[in-house]
Amino acid sequence: MGFEPYPEAFVTAQPRAAPGPHARHSLAAALRLGFVAALQRLPPEERAALLLRDVLGYGEPEAAAMLGVPEARVAELIAGARDALGAVRPPPVDRARERIVVARFAAAFAAGADAGALLAPGARLTVVPDTVVDGAAVAAWLRTHAPATLTPGRAGGQPAFGCRSPDGVLVLETASGGVAALTWFGDPDLAARLGLG
Repeated sequence: MGFEPYPEAFVTAQPRAAPGPHARHSLAAALRLGFVAALQRLPPEERAALLLRDVLGYGEPEAAAMLGVPEARVAELIAGARDALGAVRPPPVDRARERIVVARFAAAFAAGADAGALLAPGARLTVVPDTVVDGAAVAAWLRTHAPATLTPGRAGGQPAFGCRSPDGVLVLETASGGVAALTWFGDPDLAARLGLG
């Protein structure tokens, strides 16, 4: 199973008892998604070292051999990656500004306008599970994958849209009055599971 955002009800609901298996699975998936997003911010060599050591469990000698670097360099790379991941803190969200950006984004699609004009500088797009594009390629992707309908809502604490034709879910991250990041989940059943259509 791939990564997917968790339903917004998980953010606002206060569980009365210990979470059941579905809630635990969805939370684990959300944490994996957050980890993958954080990994994308690391330099490639740090990302590789961290994955080899902390995710796949290789020792420093094996990781060093695979990366073609001395063992001491592996330790440096892992320390740098852990420091960088520990420093990742989401900026405070200006909800009023976020609502304006999301409304403009939806209106651009509804009017057949170029939603790419609403992208913040350096915006990036992740097409789950493993494609990441940035720059002008994001706007180009939006033009060629413009959904016929959007159902607004939230997923995983972020503004999101259930999309039809193509079917899936588009999750947004806003910053500086524009869309800083988009994540596309092409699962046709995900919108219904998240209450977005």
